[in-house]
Amino acid sequence: MIKVIFKIIFYFLFFIFTIFLFLPKDNLYFLLEKKISKYNVILSNETVDFRMFNFYIKDADIYYDGLKFAKMKQLKLGMYLYKNTFQIRDFILYDAFKNLLPTKIKKLTINYNLLTYQKAFIKSSGNFGTIDGEIDLKKRSIIMNLKASNLMKEEYKTILNYMNFEKGVYKYEYKFK
Repeated sequence: MIKVIFKIIFYFLFFIFTIFLFLPKDNLYFLLEKKISKYNVILSNETVDFRMFNFYIKDADIYYDGLKFAKMKQLKLGMYLYKNTFQIRDFILYDAFKNLLPTKIKKLTINYNLLTYQKAFIKSSGNFGTIDGEIDLKKRSIIMNLKASNLMKEEYKTILNYMNFEKGVYKYEYKFK
């Protein structure tokens, strides 16, 4: 009886593993492009690299409403059995937008884990400082804690005015539908 139960569990895990292994990642990429095009965002000049559990988008130019908005060095989407990771490295806004937002995001990572299925966690760093946060999927909210750099405090005071300052950290909360 125990052998039969272990055999069933093994076959189930093997089936899930093969689904992830042979999942058509190129279709996921085209679905991603289709979804972001609804918001007038277009990726251009990118190189796409599909691996066993990851796929990478490298050296992409990002256009918003026909304007060249930013350059992204690398986007990595890691899909594992229990954890998914979305990571952006070296995201640079073009100079035309430097008056609105800080221009460099060195790294942005969003992790989703099945053990904490109601939350996804955000970590980011750049010339704005560092951000730690979480996305609460049940409450449909995003909470971010920003440790602002001197550049952020001096040049982007208007953005910081929209945040609450508590214990040396700027806190921002956003509810979404």
